[in-house]
Amino acid sequence: MKNIKINVSLSKIKWKILYIIRAFFYLFGKSWNDFYSWMLDFQDRKLNLDLILSKQESPQKYKGLWDWHRGEYFLKYLKRHGFKKNHTIFDLGCGYGRATIPILKYLDDKGAYIGSEISKKRLSVAEDWIKKENLKNKKYRLCLSKDNKLNFIDNNSLDIVWVFSVFNHMPDNVIKDIIQSLHLKMKNNGLLFAYFITPQDETPSVKTFPRTEKFMENLFTSKGFTFKKMNDYDDDYDAENRAKYSRMYIVKK
Repeated sequence: MKNIKINVSLSKIKWKILYIIRAFFYLFGKSWNDFYSWMLDFQDRKLNLDLILSKQESPQKYKGLWDWHRGEYFLKYLKRHGFKKNHTIFDLGCGYGRATIPILKYLDDKGAYIGSEISKKRLSVAEDWIKKENLKNKKYRLCLSKDNKLNFIDNNSLDIVWVFSVFNHMPDNVIKDIIQSLHLKMKNNGLLFAYFITPQDETPSVKTFPRTEKFMENLFTSKGFTFKKMNDYDDDYDAENRAKYSRMYIVKK
């Protein structure tokens, strides 16, 4: 019990220090993206592909970021709602590649994948995974980018956008810029899949920004989108094991 209390205290100290570090970033003219990319790379400095792939599947309940097996369900869900083999798909915050791999395997020679990430470490792991799966011949780009305007993507070029649990890690000014940029980059009738966590399950912290349904719906509408709140995400889990406070929206240009 004493060790548990010590670990909790150390964790609280760590998060308080991060607030101070974030303030120094801002003081010296750096952006949120600069701070968050530094934090992720420091946090994941020992990360490698073997470590990720050693984690066991949890078929009964979603276990979070390192549940790499969940990428297959991501693809299944995208296909259910219109994702085709010849589409161009953008994976915003692609991380270490759990959606990347099944999507690349699915795409044909006309399809294309673009993944962006602010963490250099996670993006390097995604590249390692692509090599391991012998998918280098696929049409893809992995972009290390802090550019909220998404200038590395052509306007009106995206059929599908996948944003999984990323909007909770953006302050208001960043998420507004990103949503505006996505509207420019998507084709007419293009679809944005937006998964986020509502405040009931997440409190604000140095790296998290809980999003209410009202905030997200108003944001989508203000940027020229229509939307539908989905009730079929996580449908492979029993009802009691589904994430009660997560939301999936399909947003249409």
